[in-house]
Amino acid sequence: MFNDASGFQKIYLAYLVPLLWKKDSVTETAKANNLNPFCYLEFLLTELMEHQEDTSQDFLKNLLPWSNQIPEICKIKTKA
Repeated sequence: MFNDASGFQKIYLAYLVPLLWKKDSVTETAKANNLNPFCYLEFLLTELMEHQEDTSQDFLKNLLPWSNQIPEICKIKTKA
């Protein structure tokens, strides 16, 4: 998964600690955007791991809960 311990450490310190620190905020924002919080968090963590070597942070805008890049599986079906 990681080439070395430093790759994991970079992700942990840069993304996971702040994300977990504010998890209530993240889950409440996911709910407010009709997303399944568990699925959304799983999506976020997976995407962050896949971008650990990126020098640009442009991909982050696609991870916001209101982005149209969020997978359908994370979206809560609302009754029409």
